[in-house]
Amino acid sequence: MSIWRGKCIELKPHQQRAVNNANKVFVEDNRAIISQLKVSIAKEFGVKPEEYKKVFPNLEITTYQQIASDFKKNKTYAQDFDADLVVFDEAHHTGAPGWGKM
Repeated sequence: MSIWRGKCIELKPHQQRAVNNANKVFVEDNRAIISQLKVSIAKEFGVKPEEYKKVFPNLEITTYQQIASDFKKNKTYAQDFDADLVVFDEAHHTGAPGWGKM
């Protein structure tokens, strides 16, 4: 079973192995959500929030804003992680004409 921000997803054993071994990138819409995610990992696995990599060494967490900033600087953010799985949280907000405008 995978837990993401209080939501459970039932995975079959072969799916769980694939997710566990995958290089993952979680893209969030703000740093507060990233902090919440790290705190949730810390509580669940008994580590400090900044030590989430001890539990998930192949997990990167970033924001849409960081990716956009890197893109403007000609950086190749996604390629640097060689991601197998990318989760775009709150992606339905990305088509707005401006931040906070739907």
